[in-house]
Amino acid sequence: MFNRKSKKEKKDKSQIEEQIQKTIVLEEELNQTKKELDESNKAVALLSSRVVRLENEYKQLHTIIDQIKSTGILEKKIELEPADVVLSKNFYDEYINQLSEWCGMKNHETLYDSDEDGLTARAFNYKTCGQIHTMTIVQTTDGCIFGSYNSIEIPDSKEKGYGFYMTKDDGFFCFILKSPLIKKPIKIVRKDPFYSTKVYSCDNDKWITGIHCGYYLGIEDSSFVSGKFSMYYNIEMENAVNIFSGNHFPDTFSVFKVVVLKWSSE
Repeated sequence: MFNRKSKKEKKDKSQIEEQIQKTIVLEEELNQTKKELDESNKAVALLSSRVVRLENEYKQLHTIIDQIKSTGILEKKIELEPADVVLSKNFYDEYINQLSEWCGMKNHETLYDSDEDGLTARAFNYKTCGQIHTMTIVQTTDGCIFGSYNSIEIPDSKEKGYGFYMTKDDGFFCFILKSPLIKKPIKIVRKDPFYSTKVYSCDNDKWITGIHCGYYLGIEDSSFVSGKFSMYYNIEMENAVNIFSGNHFPDTFSVFKVVVLKWSSE
């Protein structure tokens, strides 16, 4: 009798343990299902949010398109210049007739182009020294355009040293074609024509060229205009010292491009 009872208790205990184990497994599966459901709900919410955002952007885009259509610009025919015409244009082309009038000559050729020859004193000197009737034209990164003209031959530069100023060029002048301070191009001559263009030595790795107490072109962002400009040049206007680049030393400006033209009557 006792043995039968003992066997039954063991069987009942085993069944209970089995049910407990099944319950644990089911609970784990239920928790996993809940977790997956939560993640799915989050994904659905995220997708819903994206759909709403895209719908709003779509509506905004169509509003902009409708506004553009209302201007009639899409119906206009846009005529573009041929590529060869665009590429042939220079930043000073619109002023070339004025420059021709100032120097008294009609024809010109390009001696130096910083884009092709390099923005260094050596490259500049190699192309310009020994030349006559030369015109340096500068474009800054801010869009200012200015330069200067030498009527006499540019002497050979030194290989080393600080360089020298050209002297006794009665035909020398500087000019400003585009600047925040002017409405039309202006030509300026010196009060005393003794000094004119600065010729730097070829080994100079900081400076390229300049004019006496005027503009000085440097490598990178070091270019500047002398604060003494008004003392040596015939110009009567307020803030004349800022006429080249909109500022003067100690403020600096950056050179975008430099071109030297050689003028001739033939």
